[in-house]
Amino acid sequence: MFHGRIQGTCDGTTGQRKEAYRRARRTVARDGDFISEFFADFICRGDRAPPGAPLLAEIVRTGNFGPDWTMYRWVQVQLLYVLELLEKHGRLIPGTLTRSQRERLRHDVVDMEYLVLGVSQGALASKDRRMRT
Repeated sequence: MFHGRIQGTCDGTTGQRKEAYRRARRTVARDGDFISEFFADFICRGDRAPPGAPLLAEIVRTGNFGPDWTMYRWVQVQLLYVLELLEKHGRLIPGTLTRSQRERLRHDVVDMEYLVLGVSQGALASKDRRMRT
């Protein structure tokens, strides 16, 4: 679903793909409408959508869903992480991940939760270079 919204990240030369990732990161970081539409589409997707999904999607699409919402920042951080992961490793197939890869992913999830909380509070104290960039 995300790949369909971010064009060119798997096509072309290495330079073209790097440029596509740069554009994608900029879109996720700066385009609030992109985050809102992605989230609204995601929660209403398929048969497994929660009962309140259409109402939540309607609220999100009103234009009131933005950077001051923790859920907005959570979606934004998740998408930025996916872009980083795809750029470094390509598509990962869950059944083929090594134990150390799974452990690294678990650590990354915890880091993302801290990042969302830090952004929501306006600051994050960390010595982790990746978290500060």
